[in-house]
Amino acid sequence: MDASDIDSSEVVSAGDLFKRIMEREAEKRRRTKTTVQFGSMDFSNNVSSLRSMDSSNSATVTKNKIFMRDGKKYEKKMVPRIVKTKVKKRVLTEIQVPAKLVEGPWIDYGGSSSKIFLESENAYRIGALVEGNSLSAFERKNGAVTCRIETNIPDDVHLHWGIVPRGGRSDLWTAPPEAMRPPETRSHDDQAVQTPLKRVTHPLLGSHSFIELDLNIVSISQLRFCLLGKNNTWFDNSGQGYSIQLPELQKSESKLTPQQMQESVSKKIEETEQKALLCMEAAEGTKESAEKAFNAYISALSKISAAGDASRFVQFRTLVDEVGEKYLELVRTVGLASSIAQAAADDLQISYEEQMDMFGTTEVFYASAFASLTVPENEVLNESSVRAWYDGVVDAISKAEKKAEAVQRGLISLKKDLELQIETEKAEVQKNEADEKMRVLKRQAEAARTRAKDIDIVKLGLPQKTTTEKKKGTGGREILLQGFHWDSTRVKDATNSWYAHIHSLLPKIKEYGFNTVWLPPPTDSVSAEGYMPRDLYTLDSKYGTEEELRDLVKAFHDVNIIVLGDAVLNHRCAHAQGPDGLWNKFGGKLDWDERAIVCNDPNFGGKGNHGEGDCIHCAPNIDHSQDFVKKDITEWLQFMRREIGFDGWRLDYVKGFGGRHVSDYIEGTEPEFSVGEYWDSLSYQDDGKPCHPQDEHRGRIVKWIEAADPARKKGAATGSTGQTNPGAFDVTLKGILHAVMEYGEYWRLSHEGKPSGLLGWWSSRAVTFIENHDTGSSQGHWRFPSGTEMQGYAYILTHPGTPCVFWDHIFEDGWSHLHKPIRDLLAIRKKMDIHYKSDVEIVPLPHGTRAYAAKIDDCLYMKIGPDDWSPPQDGTIWDVATFGENYCVWVKNGSERSSGPR
Repeated sequence: MDASDIDSSEVVSAGDLFKRIMEREAEKRRRTKTTVQFGSMDFSNNVSSLRSMDSSNSATVTKNKIFMRDGKKYEKKMVPRIVKTKVKKRVLTEIQVPAKLVEGPWIDYGGSSSKIFLESENAYRIGALVEGNSLSAFERKNGAVTCRIETNIPDDVHLHWGIVPRGGRSDLWTAPPEAMRPPETRSHDDQAVQTPLKRVTHPLLGSHSFIELDLNIVSISQLRFCLLGKNNTWFDNSGQGYSIQLPELQKSESKLTPQQMQESVSKKIEETEQKALLCMEAAEGTKESAEKAFNAYISALSKISAAGDASRFVQFRTLVDEVGEKYLELVRTVGLASSIAQAAADDLQISYEEQMDMFGTTEVFYASAFASLTVPENEVLNESSVRAWYDGVVDAISKAEKKAEAVQRGLISLKKDLELQIETEKAEVQKNEADEKMRVLKRQAEAARTRAKDIDIVKLGLPQKTTTEKKKGTGGREILLQGFHWDSTRVKDATNSWYAHIHSLLPKIKEYGFNTVWLPPPTDSVSAEGYMPRDLYTLDSKYGTEEELRDLVKAFHDVNIIVLGDAVLNHRCAHAQGPDGLWNKFGGKLDWDERAIVCNDPNFGGKGNHGEGDCIHCAPNIDHSQDFVKKDITEWLQFMRREIGFDGWRLDYVKGFGGRHVSDYIEGTEPEFSVGEYWDSLSYQDDGKPCHPQDEHRGRIVKWIEAADPARKKGAATGSTGQTNPGAFDVTLKGILHAVMEYGEYWRLSHEGKPSGLLGWWSSRAVTFIENHDTGSSQGHWRFPSGTEMQGYAYILTHPGTPCVFWDHIFEDGWSHLHKPIRDLLAIRKKMDIHYKSDVEIVPLPHGTRAYAAKIDDCLYMKIGPDDWSPPQDGTIWDVATFGENYCVWVKNGSERSSGPR
């Protein structure tokens, strides 16, 4: 029944009309054979999606219907639309909109504004949703989630996106792996890619664009993105990209024993071989049906009457349906074979990327391949169209056969991996003794290396660098306080500036035992926090005035506390746009132009040399190899030392420029103490846990320290202070402590009898910490596991290196439960004279023990972890100095500490 079938004189209510039209649509569908809809399918998943697709196709069509396309789930809805006939009546039309994801909080960026060339302002809505339950068990086990991004920005929109590796800095983008990129994605640079969004027009809800990304959270912590619209118009978050925090990977299940693993893999290999043979048989059966259908058409074509009796094509269409059913069974069997094989590879702990190489990708299946298997009921048949259908069937079957063959080839590699695993297990016992000997030799070599690095030049009688400036060095006993948090410029109900607030707490800072304080970036900045510096010589900031800063530094000096300035040297924000509309014209005393920007910065039109580190997107990356830049920055640092009184530096984001430039700046300013933020991503296993050991990670930090040390460049003597310049934050140790607390694997804190992290290789250069303004505070980019903070402090405040205490943990009300325990540990460190080179003797505990214990300088024992442990009963009396949940510290009864290295 059409709308035109209703007589205009008939009185029909809207409800009755809608009901009659719905009945008409249902009747039409009952008479029409269901056409199988099939899209691209990822066979790293299991076949549950195939089953759901098959069942949805065979079911009677109702008002709403779920089907698959391009590997995604869609919902076909009946939506009313007004049409003009003799009278206004409502009929239905079908549109296809993505089915709603069912899990995860919606991240709404509604109301954000995008300023375009400072001429107009338009507000659009941008939203994102992360769902982790729509994928197969195989992918969930490997940490995959789906992220959907939607926007109502008109016209064509591209997603400009990148990822943040787990453990990496959140403001640094990295281009995603090829396996995670949707079709039609193109590379932008080594930090981002661009993917077109799909456009959907809904007569009731309006138009919007969306994209769904399948992301593996084993190695990814965040998705960073902005949108690129028509005429290269950017839509972002006030000059920065949007950030989507991805869920943490859940703890993996307990591993199989070697024997169980071998039995499981063998069984799955055998089952996969059977499925692969069935695939080949199904392919042959589908080919035979396709040939029968083609021959039936040719036969009917030769017998058809001149009147065009199309009924003779009934057999052909019946055989076409049979081909579709057999092909669906073929695809289902291929998917099962692939899933079982990948499950076996998972038992052997083969990574997802290696599995794709082993079994082949899923690119053999396309939506167009299956679409060619269908012949619409209303299509006029001719020999050309039927021949095209037949060729499409043969091509689709060939692709399925190639996938099955890839699985069979992968089984050969699996069998070899299994044989290797068995042989490895047999040889493990014989290998242990040799490995132990090698470990002893390696420990001896590393000990010799450490002694060579930390050798006292005074005892060697070598000439030392002299200076007339009075030093305030603390002999390697620096205890560092980070004197701010991320929201220090926005403290509620604050009547004074942050500088004045710190000044008021100076007596407590001194009383608690801190002798070094790290202050926030002091310069004029585009961002309130100071990490987007603009005019370096303007020192009135959101933290306070220049006068307040000078008074604060002087007050610290009056009580003999070293003050570090936060020097942001990697990038600098411009004051104005250049002729090309890019922000690359600088103002103030340092009025640079685009020559001061590295040429590989894609956003600001730099004309300098190629950068020596990783660029960031938020501001121009400075070319430190330019002589005028090097001269200007050195003079500014000297001004900050001479006029403001800073004693040293915390160097921000030193991964962005070469260590040799840091060496020049240290040589030009002779700081009392300096520490670089070399933030690099740790290495992770397939189960999401950090690898052990992290030698490559801490090795990169050591390499930077060596490049940034002017003494190594010239072969000259180090300064007179305890800590040689520069040091580096021990990011390696922080990552290891995270794994220890999250998984209860305390054995990670020891490697070959020495501490893990930079601390175990070069303690005099290691600045240890558990939290800072980036990882904790309101940002929370890599927050220390909740409830275990005191275990972390019990470790870093009793071990060598230079410990750094986060402001929140010692002064903010929300952390009051940590205040006294941290003060107790600070007092113990000072009383027992623990310094940056103190000796560490790790107590050997059985593997699997949920505890770590160590003796420091033969005067102190410490233990962290839930399992019980106490110092040995060897006649020495050990008194409990402090304790708390899962930690305890003992000191030798009546011990009198002597001074360590000065």
